[in-house]
Amino acid sequence: MRNDYLNQLKPNVSIVAEASASQLNLSELKPLDEEEKRSKIVNTVYNKKWPDGRIYGLSQDGSYTSHSVSPYSKFFLDNIEERIKPLIIALKEKGYLSLSSCEGHSIYFKRYVTLIFPSKETAVEFQSLFPFTKLKFELRHCTEVFNTSIESDAFGNILNSKKVFIGVQHEGAVRYINSIANRRYRDAWLLEMIISDKIHYSDGWGKYLKNWKEIVFRAFFIDAYTRRLTNHIRKHLKNNIY
Repeated sequence: MRNDYLNQLKPNVSIVAEASASQLNLSELKPLDEEEKRSKIVNTVYNKKWPDGRIYGLSQDGSYTSHSVSPYSKFFLDNIEERIKPLIIALKEKGYLSLSSCEGHSIYFKRYVTLIFPSKETAVEFQSLFPFTKLKFELRHCTEVFNTSIESDAFGNILNSKKVFIGVQHEGAVRYINSIANRRYRDAWLLEMIISDKIHYSDGWGKYLKNWKEIVFRAFFIDAYTRRLTNHIRKHLKNNIY
């Protein structure tokens, strides 16, 4: 497979795709052009929901992987973990589209949502709309965040997804973001909205002592805090015009 923008997608969640080429008569199908393949990939899902509530996929070698599904896909909400879903819905209702998210699991996974913006300025403006001191933001250009390779056939059916770092050219990254967001942006910036950051591994009890405030927050307050953010979005944010 070529390492172009069709094969350079970013992790996220999923469920099960529509009929694959293996279920159809291949002789009756017409191979897709690159734009059609890109569109099908971002509207197709590769992962599944696991017993612990996490939603992700596995590469053919058994390693963790996943890819983003368009907010306009009929599978989109199936790809959002339950404890972050109301926030994602509130953002989407206001026109803010997510590329990836996680509700946070155990003490090691962060709760976050990554949003798509057409410029650095619009992303920074969005940050100013939240008077929440605990909330953190990380802003990166779209070329900095792709670390999953998707392999597909000529009909856009995903064959494998594997987590490897691949440098992405600007044009290809923006095309992929536009496919996800159904936009015609000339550039794309990704803003990670971090509700609760990940806790790094350390030896013994040191990780608990060092991160006790974050652990208490996750154990007792994180869901209430997420609801506050959700209500703030619904009540105070204007619709995104970009």
